[in-house]
Amino acid sequence: MKKSVEAAIEQILRLRSQYSDADLSDAIMQLAASRTLSNRIDERHGRKKHETRGPSAERKAPEISKAVADLRGVDDERFELLARFDRALRRGEILTTLESIRYQGMRMDKSFAPGKSRRSAISKLLKLLVALPTADARRQIDAIVTADQCSSRSEEAYSELAAFLMGRRD
Repeated sequence: MKKSVEAAIEQILRLRSQYSDADLSDAIMQLAASRTLSNRIDERHGRKKHETRGPSAERKAPEISKAVADLRGVDDERFELLARFDRALRRGEILTTLESIRYQGMRMDKSFAPGKSRRSAISKLLKLLVALPTADARRQIDAIVTADQCSSRSEEAYSELAAFLMGRRD
């Protein structure tokens, strides 16, 4: 079990000892009603949903990595494959954490150094994939997606356990 999941379970158990199940249930319902936790936090601090914090909010992340963009017009099949994978990574649909990207990069190349941000790790992972022939890149992407789906299922199981613990009476 991941340390973060263990920590979450410990916090949930502490909350259960401090508050009644009805209070916790109401709090969860209110968070769900406000759509996202970040919206709720923004409301608490007096910021509006679309209010920006400064110039950093104006920057837009690139659609695709430079390494992938360089394939446009050169190898269209590989470009399409890697561009779809790149967009899915950047949207957070797969490999949602820096650690998961680091793991997959190390699996492909032991000298993989992802950097400190998820965005830079995505670019470096895609550089590894661009260097591979199309068939090998496709196999690597299939393996990454399959592994990510398996880990997502196990995270769902932990979420179900947390929900069970929250709903159980002592």
